Amino acid sequence: MSERGDITDPENLLKHGASVRAIATAIFGDTSAADDIAQETFLTALRGGAVTVRDPGAWLRGVSRNLSRRWIRTESSWPRRS
Repeated sequence: MSERGDITDPENLLKHGASVRAIATAIFGDTSAADDIAQETFLTALRGGAVTVRDPGAWLRGVSRNLSRRWIRTESSWPRRS
């Protein structure tokens, strides 16, 4: 069962870091890009301030997934280099 928690709590960020990165890696297939998305996910959590959510891990993974998808949409709209 999930526990309620503050998304800015360093323990939550560390506890769910691997799953946040795994989501981005699965979407990108690139660990370097996944690291960037993981960092952006944690910055998003920290910028939002102390917010208690039902499942911090699910919230963080959702942010990671959304950031990954947004990055892919933005990247795919760029002209391709030859």
